[in-house]
Amino acid sequence: LKTNSYSWDSTSMPDGWYQIKIVATDKLSNPANLAKTTEKISDQFEIDNTQPTISEITVTSAANGAFQVRCTAEDKINHIKEAVFSIDGQDWQMVFPVDGIFDSRTEEFDFTIPSDLKAGEHTVVVKIVDTAGNVSSGKQVFTK
Repeated sequence: LKTNSYSWDSTSMPDGWYQIKIVATDKLSNPANLAKTTEKISDQFEIDNTQPTISEITVTSAANGAFQVRCTAEDKINHIKEAVFSIDGQDWQMVFPVDGIFDSRTEEFDFTIPSDLKAGEHTVVVKIVDTAGNVSSGKQVFTK
């Protein structure tokens, strides 16, 4: 390369740990006997391009006409860092894991949808994000 920077799209790389080796030389601008070369190897870094998975989302009737939603999210490499849900395409609402903290690669979710839904068919969508920024979602249709 003859430029001062290089952009690398790592999205096509398999998940895993990597190091980058950079070699710089000035041999294009100097006689062979005066040319200098140096290299640097980076610290190890992780690439995670795989989305977390969401187990089957279940929706069951709860007290007072509300609905209970349950599912489990799992990522093979990184922790789950965020979960949100939406009912019928409305605004996303944050939900926390059962244990109250996003601190592992597997998180269980158990939350209640309010009872103010109109009678008929509804869709709940759950979206999960891991610490590498990978996103996945799942949906379940239910009837009130």
